[in-house]
Amino acid sequence: MVFALFDSITNRMRSLVFLAALILMSCSVNSQSIKQAKGLELSGNFRDAATAYHQFLFRRPSHKDAREGLQRTGQRVLDDLLGVFWVKYNLEDFSAAIKSYQEARDFERQIAAMQVRLLWPEHYQGYYSEALEKEVESWFKEAAKAIDAADYTKARNLLQTIESKKPDYSGIRELRLAIEVDPWYRNGLTALQAGQAGKAMEWFQKVNQKAPNYRDLRQLMADLNSKHQRVIAIMPFQEQKRGRRIGTEFGEQVVNALLDLNNPLIKLIDRQNVDEILKEQKLGLSGLIDEKSASRAGMLLGGNAVLIGSVVQISEEEPSLQRETKSAFLRERYTFRDSRSGMTRADFRFVPVTYSEVKAQRTITLTFKYRLMDVETGTILDSDVITRSATHQIFYAETQLPVDQLSPVQGTLSASEMAKWRERFGQATNLKPFAELATMVEKDVAKEVASRIQNKGLN
Repeated sequence: MVFALFDSITNRMRSLVFLAALILMSCSVNSQSIKQAKGLELSGNFRDAATAYHQFLFRRPSHKDAREGLQRTGQRVLDDLLGVFWVKYNLEDFSAAIKSYQEARDFERQIAAMQVRLLWPEHYQGYYSEALEKEVESWFKEAAKAIDAADYTKARNLLQTIESKKPDYSGIRELRLAIEVDPWYRNGLTALQAGQAGKAMEWFQKVNQKAPNYRDLRQLMADLNSKHQRVIAIMPFQEQKRGRRIGTEFGEQVVNALLDLNNPLIKLIDRQNVDEILKEQKLGLSGLIDEKSASRAGMLLGGNAVLIGSVVQISEEEPSLQRETKSAFLRERYTFRDSRSGMTRADFRFVPVTYSEVKAQRTITLTFKYRLMDVETGTILDSDVITRSATHQIFYAETQLPVDQLSPVQGTLSASEMAKWRERFGQATNLKPFAELATMVEKDVAKEVASRIQNKGLN
């Protein structure tokens, strides 16, 4: 028992000795850390000394020597960083000055996080603001040069830099707008150089909606208006009758398509005025208007161009109808007598059945021939023959059986798969009428006529 008690006392003493050794080692390490920081400070290596004090204070926040050491060395480091900023500022190296200032500010915040306050002279903020203003102006000019060189990626990057550094800079809106509209402006110049006055005006109009004072936009648009504007009298189109006035209705579609372009180079003379002049001059009484009569009418109306045309053909392909018999399964309930119990029972089974799938289509084709003429010279400004088609297709299924009991397979499908398959039984079964398809194809051709007049007839 005595030996056991002796062993217990011995083990406790060993533990105490080990703990004392750890404490001594910790004190020794702490002492060495402080000595190392002081040694770095004495040697003038204030940056590393501040780092060493900072690390020690992080572990021992209440250590007075470490706090005072961080105060001394941190202030020296901050003063050096602000000194570099001041030198760069006076050399007008504003980019480097801003970088040095931001580095100083980051360092000051890092020290402040340890509850150590460094002295920051207030006048440096004013110098920094001035340096930043000048640097932002430099970025703005560089971005403007990038836009001039059509380097929009570089311009956007510079814009993002300006927005991040000085979000209240007055030139941000101007720069953002220039990046957006300059590609349109250049597209307009390219079209102008290619002799596409209408296309050029289309691009310039787009710029004008966003930035009406951009570069020489006003002058370019004024020059285009004075040299290329067409005041167009649209003559009644020759008709091909099919239970409706194709020529008259199609003429309205062309007028609407030209107006929808919203191009200042295209001015249309009111159709009522055209009709009155034709009646007064007894032109086109036969329903046909030749080029000479059209030019004469155009001049009387004060226009400088006339559009004449005829519906060469509007035809309908024989509506096609394809019917095909398909297989399916009908889910039906039936009863049977159980051979064992003799009782009548009920169950479901899938019975093979057929149904019909129908595909049908109707196609309307319109061919239109037109000429845009200069009323003074008789020159053909643009002419073409345009053919377009409109097709309506339908697909549906027919059956006399209950659709909610039909299935494409002998078994079960997911609810979504079954619903999708059964959709065919609820589809429309009538083709669009001739008149509706004719209107569709008329609009299509009218848009094409307007587009070609804009791209070719205004040059």
